[in-house]
Amino acid sequence: MSKNMKKHFTALVLIAVFLTAIPLMTIRINIPKSANKKNSAQEPVKLTDMLANEFKEGYCEEGLKAIGIILNSNYKAGEKVNTLSKTEFFKKYKNGKNYYSLIEKLSEELKDQCITYKEKAVKIPYYYITNGDCKTDLPYIKSTANPWDLLNPKYTFDAKSGVSLNSINEMCRKGLSCEDALNRYFENIKITAVKD
Repeated sequence: MSKNMKKHFTALVLIAVFLTAIPLMTIRINIPKSANKKNSAQEPVKLTDMLANEFKEGYCEEGLKAIGIILNSNYKAGEKVNTLSKTEFFKKYKNGKNYYSLIEKLSEELKDQCITYKEKAVKIPYYYITNGDCKTDLPYIKSTANPWDLLNPKYTFDAKSGVSLNSINEMCRKGLSCEDALNRYFENIKITAVKD
């Protein structure tokens, strides 16, 4: 094959590739954005899935209520929340059906209940176990001790400071209502319903 013929052949191949690519690019460009993403308008996260993620065996009903209110508050304040599906929950807990029915009941009961400060849902830095105290710069959180964390086998000195889910649960197990346990940490707040 002569040099000229090689150039013509190469040019023809390039043109053929280009002509084939144009329709493919057009198809790709015209795909609606919603088809590229599973949910362009994200579905709301369910409190059931948030509570399932934070659940621990040994949590009492009032403690779970308080935790649900904290989770709702963070979600409504725009914080990223972690979730656990019903299927994953059943894999994680042997007695999952009983626990999950309680979580569903409480989630329905709490619906949009969250902590508000100056009429807005607020973020709450929380941990299962803290370093023994709750200190933040947030104006609606009191500086509070978490003495139950010091007695927990998972306690570590270098844990973070914040609202303790373990301590809230222990207070509720000792007879406090979820509202009373939460009020120990907060000032000038309301526990109220906030719609999305």
